[in-house]
Amino acid sequence: MLFRDKAIIHLESVDSTNNYAASLIKLSRPPEGSVITAQEQTAGKGQRGALWTSDKGENLLFSIILYPPFQQAEDLFALSQCISLALADSLTELTGIDAWVKWPNDIVMRDKKVAGILVEFAWTDSRVQSAICGMGVNLNQTSFEWPHAASLRMLTGKTFHRDTVLGEVIQRIESGYLRLRSGQLGPIRKEYTERLYRLNTPTAFNHLGSRITASISGVSPSGQLQLRDDAGTLFSCDLREISLVYPP
Repeated sequence: MLFRDKAIIHLESVDSTNNYAASLIKLSRPPEGSVITAQEQTAGKGQRGALWTSDKGENLLFSIILYPPFQQAEDLFALSQCISLALADSLTELTGIDAWVKWPNDIVMRDKKVAGILVEFAWTDSRVQSAICGMGVNLNQTSFEWPHAASLRMLTGKTFHRDTVLGEVIQRIESGYLRLRSGQLGPIRKEYTERLYRLNTPTAFNHLGSRITASISGVSPSGQLQLRDDAGTLFSCDLREISLVYPP
């Protein structure tokens, strides 16, 4: 197995497990599949530069280091798709509740965000040298300031052990990553599309400062969200242009 016996570094507190992983790569280039976990992140990162906040010791916060030089620039989003599927499959297996991918890579269960992913690439001479895949999974926290967030415990009434969840997720990431490395882009993209939250369902979005209703039809190979508006017109958006409005 690709990630077997790789290092897992457990930290009490860190600014960001992604930042810590990046510093390790600069110093020593740790083996592929190395994992950094933390009880607490003081400056955890999310999409659009947002902070990822989490009660200390209540959730699973970790980053995994990958070296995917086989990835072409036009196919980089496939790694995010692979990681998103692995995390969604893991959480469904652990809870028995369907998990969906809210584009680009949040995980939603019962219309609540339970996990987020941030993939950061390092480049040299137009080639990918490393990818750091950071994940935050709401496990046992019982309250959130944001009304559209929840934890696995809130959804199931059960307490989850971080090491158990981590082991399940890493195993599925490894399996998906090997598929990606072997060139199975088509099946990965198809599975990702089928797991999209609100796929083919009229949904409210904030789009360039206006509220619109549109249906998600898919995602382009480069990662743009593809939508169809009320008039049947197809259009594409990137993360800076559009955000989904959660159902009330």
